[in-house]
Amino acid sequence: MTTRTDGGERLKRAVHAARELAGIPSDLQLSMKSGVHYDTLMNWYSGRTTPRPAELMKVAEAIDLRLVDLMDVYEGRDPRPPALEEALAELVAELRVVTHEMRLSRVLQEEATAAILRALGATTASAPGRGPAGTHPQSAPGAPSDSGRR
Repeated sequence: MTTRTDGGERLKRAVHAARELAGIPSDLQLSMKSGVHYDTLMNWYSGRTTPRPAELMKVAEAIDLRLVDLMDVYEGRDPRPPALEEALAELVAELRVVTHEMRLSRVLQEEATAAILRALGATTASAPGRGPAGTHPQSAPGAPSDSGRR
C-alpha cells in the first residue's frame, strides 16, 4: 500500500528535477513563481498533506509539466508511456493469441456441430414411418392428401 509519505517523496523528486530543468534554483523561488505557499510545498514533500489539484496545477505550470504527469508521479504511476514500438509489439502478440483461440474455438464448434448432426441423422433416419428428413411420407410435396379419408 502506498502512503502519503511515499507519494510526497516521489513528488519532491519529480518537482525538483523539473524545477531544475525549468531554471528555478530553489523551492522558495518555485513557491513565488507558482503562487503556492512554501510551507504547502514542504507539507506535500513530507507527506503531511495531500496536494490539491488547483495548487498542484500552479506548480505544474510553473515548472512546465502537465498536471497529469505530476499526479501520476504522486500516485506511484510511471508518467512515461511505453515506446510506441513496444506497445505495438505487445498488441500484436495479444492479437495472435486471440486469433489462435478464435480459430481453435471455431474448429471445436464445427466438430461439435458435426457430431450433433450425425447423432440426429442416425436417430431420425431410423425412426419408423419417417421419410429422409424426419417428415411423414404423406406430408412430402406432391404426396396425396388424406383429406378424403374420414
